[in-house]
Amino acid sequence: MRFITALHGAEIRLITVDEVCYFQADDKYTRVVTTERESLIRQPIGTLALRVDPQKFWRIHRGTIVN
Repeated sequence: MRFITALHGAEIRLITVDEVCYFQADDKYTRVVTTERESLIRQPIGTLALRVDPQKFWRIHRGTIVN
């Protein structure tokens, strides 16, 4: 996985996975946090854990994955 499509207000943004500081579960959404902003995606954190590179991302809690 190289990009994430995220809603930021009414805009759709492409976020490169390298920009992501961490992912955090947020009810039915997952919060994608970069150094510049936060966005929400509708992908469950469990699915993300399987798709991101395990050499770069580490699941530190059942609801949080860090870069």
